[in-house]
Amino acid sequence: MPDDLTADAAAERAKVAADVWEKAAKIRIGMLTTQDGNQLTSRPMTIQQVDASPATVWFFTTRHGNLAECVAAGSPANLSVCDHSDSFYVSIAGDPTLVEDRTKKKELWSTLAKAWFPGGVEDPDLALIRLDVHSVEYWDSDHSKMVQMLKMAKAAVTGARPTDIGQHGTLGTAPA
Repeated sequence: MPDDLTADAAAERAKVAADVWEKAAKIRIGMLTTQDGNQLTSRPMTIQQVDASPATVWFFTTRHGNLAECVAAGSPANLSVCDHSDSFYVSIAGDPTLVEDRTKKKELWSTLAKAWFPGGVEDPDLALIRLDVHSVEYWDSDHSKMVQMLKMAKAAVTGARPTDIGQHGTLGTAPA
């Protein structure tokens, strides 16, 4: 029986992980935080692609900007994304790397990227960042905003913490 429970728990965890990655892949903008000297710096970034296995997130950036310098310094980074309308929040931690891959640039290129890189995939200032993910923390609620607010109001009145308001969990790297 314990093996069945373990298999069931593993299957449930794999389903949750797949759901988290599927939702995260639909979010187009995130705040990418890097270490800049002795401080943390966050900036909004357009997410070009999210790969569940291996767990990676791709961005375009300028080759000679502050972000490229921060990434080249070798410190870990964090990507925060949310879909507020769905009460879905994710913090993705990993190791960023500047990548020079013309084929990947062409694969990820869109007309929106041309606003930032008018030279297209051949733009000499266009670089890729690959964020190799090593951990994910998420918060997700299937309840409507009204139900969430009612549960919080009840908790405020009773002095008890709100329960069953949503899921919170962590994942290692994405499922295979």
